[in-house]
Amino acid sequence: GVDLEIGEGAYLGIIGQNGSGKTTLVKHLNGLLRPTEGQVLVFGVDTRRASVGELARSVGYVFQNPDHQIFCGTTREEIAFGPRNLGLAPEVVRDRVEDALAAFDLAPYAELPPAVLGYGLRRKVSLAAVYAMRPRLLILDEPTAGLDQRSADELMDRIAAMHRAGHSIVLVSHDMQLVAAHCRQVVVMDQGRVLVQGPPGFVFQ
Repeated sequence: GVDLEIGEGAYLGIIGQNGSGKTTLVKHLNGLLRPTEGQVLVFGVDTRRASVGELARSVGYVFQNPDHQIFCGTTREEIAFGPRNLGLAPEVVRDRVEDALAAFDLAPYAELPPAVLGYGLRRKVSLAAVYAMRPRLLILDEPTAGLDQRSADELMDRIAAMHRAGHSIVLVSHDMQLVAAHCRQVVVMDQGRVLVQGPPGFVFQ
C-alpha cells in the first residue's frame, strides 16, 4: 500500500517502529523483493523485469550487518568485487579501489581479511565496496548502529560528501537525532504504509 516518489538527489530518511516495513520497502528498490501488486520504478526501470545484478548498477545497498555483505579474502578484493562484476576495465577497477581505500581511510587494511577487522572498520569496508560501484542511489540500513560517536560522525561525513557529489541517499534509521541532522525529507512508516512524509521539522513537530 505504499505510494511514494523519491526524487533524484534526495537525502531521505525512513523511520518507524520495528516491523513497520522500512527494510521491506527499501529491499524493493534493488530487486531483493518484488512487488506482488503495483510496480516499482527505479530510474525508469521496472524492478520486476530487471535482475538484482542489473539494478546494482544504479542502486547500492549497504546492509545493517556488514557480515551479511563481506566475503572476500582481503579488503582490497572486497572493494574490487562490485566494480569488476560491472565489467569495468581493470585500470578503472584499480582506480576505484584506490579511491575507496583513501576515502574511507582503509589503505592500512587493504591486504587484511575484512573478517578480522573490528565492527566499525567492517562497516566502513561494506560501505566502501558499494561506494566503489558509484551507484546513483545509495541505501543505508542503520549505518551507524554499533559505532562510537567519532566513527559515526566520520561515516556520516563521507555519506554527506557522496550526496554533494550527486548521489541520492536513502537512510533507514531508529536514530532520530541522526535523521534530523542529515535528512532533507523524512518518511514515517507504520504497518507497511506511509504515515506521513515531509521535511524533518514538519514530521517531528
